[in-house]
Amino acid sequence: EPTESQREEVERCAQAVLDARDAQEGATLADMYDPKNEPFFPELMTAHKALDAAVEAAYGVDFGGDEEKIVAHLFNLYAKKVGEL
Repeated sequence: EPTESQREEVERCAQAVLDARDAQEGATLADMYDPKNEPFFPELMTAHKALDAAVEAAYGVDFGGDEEKIVAHLFNLYAKKVGEL
């Protein structure tokens, strides 16, 4: 279970992602998350890296920012919590 300060850090980082998206007037989510466009949205990429690090810290894992591993781990934790595993 993450601590309250870890939860707050995840929330702060998640808000930074939303703020970085909002700053991109006229850009769609498809534009912002197209891998070939990554250089055009450095603030968004930085915000996502910080969010990944905060989530990893909150859940006591270190996947080096590998989003696929992070998401798989979180879904596994969720499944355990609701009794599916």
